[in-house]
Amino acid sequence: MEGAQIENNNTNNNKVLIREYNEERDIEMVERLERNCEYSIGSSSKGMMNIPTIFMGDPLCRVAEMVGSGGELVGIVRGCIKCVGTGFEGRHVKMGCILGLRVSPKHRRSGIGLKLVKCVENWAIQNGAEYISMAVEENNVASTNLFVCKCNYVKLRGPLIILTQPIHHSRNKDRSSRKIKIHKLSIEQAISLYKNRLGKKEFFPMDIDAILNEKLSLGTWVSFFKDENWVGLHGKNKDDDNEHEFTSRSPSSWAMNWRPSGYLLVYGIHGEGERVGELMKSLWWFAYNLGRNNVEDCKLMITELGLHDPLTQHVPKGTSMSCTNDFWYLKKVNNGSTSINGDEKEKEDTWIRRQQPITNLFVDPRDF
Repeated sequence: MEGAQIENNNTNNNKVLIREYNEERDIEMVERLERNCEYSIGSSSKGMMNIPTIFMGDPLCRVAEMVGSGGELVGIVRGCIKCVGTGFEGRHVKMGCILGLRVSPKHRRSGIGLKLVKCVENWAIQNGAEYISMAVEENNVASTNLFVCKCNYVKLRGPLIILTQPIHHSRNKDRSSRKIKIHKLSIEQAISLYKNRLGKKEFFPMDIDAILNEKLSLGTWVSFFKDENWVGLHGKNKDDDNEHEFTSRSPSSWAMNWRPSGYLLVYGIHGEGERVGELMKSLWWFAYNLGRNNVEDCKLMITELGLHDPLTQHVPKGTSMSCTNDFWYLKKVNNGSTSINGDEKEKEDTWIRRQQPITNLFVDPRDF
């Protein structure tokens, strides 16, 4: 598929060329397409902001070009493949991901979206993907029909919830508690923390080290109560020269990325303990002020959690915050793993058919 050019006819009998994205040639037209699509995070007009596609080295990026009309771009899609956990005894699968699907409003319902999806699917299958996934906002009926009715995807347990907090640079949100300490981890510490606490959870990315080393990452912070004397992991107590692993009290932890397009993405949210609510609120306002004071032109702070994740009740929700439900859709391809026996395949299939809601989900920042 790489380097190939595929022509298709739309309903107006105009040729549509699906080709590889060329940044130098296409960047301005893609930005225009993004604006026309009015893709946004947030369910209300208050504080709404367009979220453009961010290209982070995805191995596949295709655009749909209308031939014979000045090279107009009418669609775009990205794709990647990664290994993620299933939540079953440490097993993981090779997952193809469809990202950033956009079709120009005036060219919708003409099959362009389906052709872009099929392009990513074929590429993922050829490269060994066992499953393909896509996230769709709850109110996006057209995309839901595309994936469920035309492409045979199955809705996963959910939904997830996207929380969007506008950042007001004229307002100080310093609500830190003197009894709580916030500490930045080294990348090595953060990798160990996430592997220890979330490594066996479903959808946990096996290449967590690549995520935390990504150039747009601001870092990983933990919060804990000073009276609990958390010593961290692979760290040293100031009164002890010996190396320590986790204590019985795990802190709240957040990792953060920023985007040149003006928003702070908070991901990898995890917390434990009876007083986790206080820790999460403290970290929330720490992240808010980090975006306000340290990220240029930061307008929004965004995070995504499982709707049934207990931590959702501890995120401060003011009148300016918007909430959007997000569903994940999944399809099995390539008959799953070829290196496991029939009983293990049955367990792998059960992963899709589970009825329990998703909690403690590590949302991959590369999916935004």
